[in-house]
Amino acid sequence: QQATRTIVHVSSPATRIIVAIPPWVKQDYGAITNDILANNVQPIIRELATTQQLQLVDMYAVTVNQNDYYVGDNLHLNAKG
Repeated sequence: QQATRTIVHVSSPATRIIVAIPPWVKQDYGAITNDILANNVQPIIRELATTQQLQLVDMYAVTVNQNDYYVGDNLHLNAKG
């Protein structure tokens, strides 16, 4: 799937749109796995940010292997994360 079409029409140049790479998951949760994030989701989000000239925040890079950033379900971030 390509993220090449325009999905947002911004009428004001002062409008700022930020897209984010989802955080690393401490433990796979159903269909939410690091493999799917890295190989399927991340490339689409990166392409979207590039083609639409949007600011990108990489939550995966700052959370990978940071076990103490997660609550007990190993999926959601705590206050530290």
